[in-house]
Amino acid sequence: MAQVPTVRLAGGLEICRILNGMWQVSGTHGPVDQPKAVQAMQAYVDAGLTTFDMADIYGPAEEIFGQFKRQVCTEEH
Repeated sequence: MAQVPTVRLAGGLEICRILNGMWQVSGTHGPVDQPKAVQAMQAYVDAGLTTFDMADIYGPAEEIFGQFKRQVCTEEH
């Protein structure tokens, strides 16, 4: 995984200085191919970009992140 600069926040939380906003999967621009979105998230993580920004108005962003997390956990175990 590539090294991306990070910043330490309150409470010791460390995040990438570059965030991926999940608004792209909000569905505003048309239907979202969820498996393709999960693949794209893996490409971001492989590039060292491990911080994703979500909001309640981003439609299925949390569901897609959940799919990604389940996939990663399954592959690691």
